[in-house]
Amino acid sequence: MGMLNWLDNERFREHFNWRPSPLERTIHHVREDPFFRIQEWFFAILNGKHVGYIGIGIDESYNEERNAKCGWVLDIGVLKPYRRRGIGTKLMLQGMNLLNAKGMATAMLGVDDWNVTKAIQLYEKVGFKVARKDVAYEKSME
Repeated sequence: MGMLNWLDNERFREHFNWRPSPLERTIHHVREDPFFRIQEWFFAILNGKHVGYIGIGIDESYNEERNAKCGWVLDIGVLKPYRRRGIGTKLMLQGMNLLNAKGMATAMLGVDDWNVTKAIQLYEKVGFKVARKDVAYEKSME
């Protein structure tokens, strides 16, 4: 859990709204998530160093309610110095293979339009397409 927490914090440092996440939050996210009770996490290790990870989950209630077979990419990250080397692609393909082996017909994930890590290019590379976009409203209080 400590390694997952560290990697999660490190890979998002350049994100627009980054704040370090405490270990307790990572533990809660993995062990106590009420929606994704089925989760698997994988690490990418290069020359003995943890450089990335992916979390895959299945929300059984979502699938039951919608008569679907959908799995989710819960989280993925590769440390900045190791990006653009195929590590993210390998992690994504590992995750998709696992979801397929568990009988899932589709995979979903969420990402911000302004993601600075070029994650959207990775998702498109492995076959993801935009299904919908959420809208956020903002109002200046000055």
